[in-house]
Amino acid sequence: MGLKQYGNRTIGKREFKLSRLLVVLALILIPTVFFLLYFAYKDQFNFSFVPALENSIFMRWATPISFTIGWIFMILLFANRISDTIDKVDASFRVIPRRYKIYYGITAMVVFLGIVVPFITPIICILAFASFGFRISTIGHDWDEQEKVPKITYIVMAIFAVFPIFLAIATYQDIYFLSIAIFDYYQTNYLEILYRISMSLATALTIGSLIILVKLGVSEYEQAEIKAEREDIRIGWVRVVEFFLFALFITIEILEYIYDIQSLRILMLVIYWIGLGIVLFVTIVNITRGRSQPEFRRYLIGYILTVILMGLNLVTLYFTGNPTLQKAIQNWSIIISALIYNIVFFLMFFFGASED
Repeated sequence: MGLKQYGNRTIGKREFKLSRLLVVLALILIPTVFFLLYFAYKDQFNFSFVPALENSIFMRWATPISFTIGWIFMILLFANRISDTIDKVDASFRVIPRRYKIYYGITAMVVFLGIVVPFITPIICILAFASFGFRISTIGHDWDEQEKVPKITYIVMAIFAVFPIFLAIATYQDIYFLSIAIFDYYQTNYLEILYRISMSLATALTIGSLIILVKLGVSEYEQAEIKAEREDIRIGWVRVVEFFLFALFITIEILEYIYDIQSLRILMLVIYWIGLGIVLFVTIVNITRGRSQPEFRRYLIGYILTVILMGLNLVTLYFTGNPTLQKAIQNWSIIISALIYNIVFFLMFFFGASED
């Protein structure tokens, strides 16, 4: 199966490449998010690391404008490479069911936009401005006749990079405190809600996975669940069952969250334990009987990772009586999921993607 098949989606009879759409969204979303974060947390940016610039009006506007320009330029410059990387990451995580992609994709995105983006923004800006200098100084250069980069190019690149380096030095301390503030806000306001939605969705789709496994058998289950683009219409009714279960579970979670009904909490914990048991069963069946599949070896780590991720979610909910331990597990769950997605993306961007 070629990589192109992983990246393509259809709307009706028209095929489109989802990764291209995501690049367009990134072009809009990343600069916008940083710009909004900058002004939402403007009190964090006082440039006190360089006393002469503290509370400078010039820096107040030059910083977000320069950083935004840097992001737009770099995304446009590497649009094809980013798209190719997204396709390869999608293929690598194909084994992980959608339920985990949705939750851990969201947490990875929150960590990326709230923590990774602020930290790497000054670096992106430096690279973008240096690239400006490179392109301007080599406009008339004939690469066919002379492959070497003109010496003047390095001087121009250094000159263009001076201002963004200056911005980076002046803002990194403020960016560090910004990232801490964002992560604390996420934990306080959204983490528990996202966990409850995640567990409801995960358990509903896990039960659906068991139904599909029993109905189709191991061989066809591999085709239906892992290679989603080949899903057979025979399992369409299972999606209805999954949706109904998710609606039921999330309703119970909402009632328990609002009215603090202990019996509902115990009920959902029992259901989640059953869900984890089903995940373990499906995983063991696929490990013991799915080895005949040609691509099984590349999916083995995905099965194991799936069990670990759902187990972390369940353990987190189980220790609701110990807020300190619960928060520690939640933090590690976020760190693990974010690291998995973000590290794989950057490794594939630098070493596994192509410009074509």
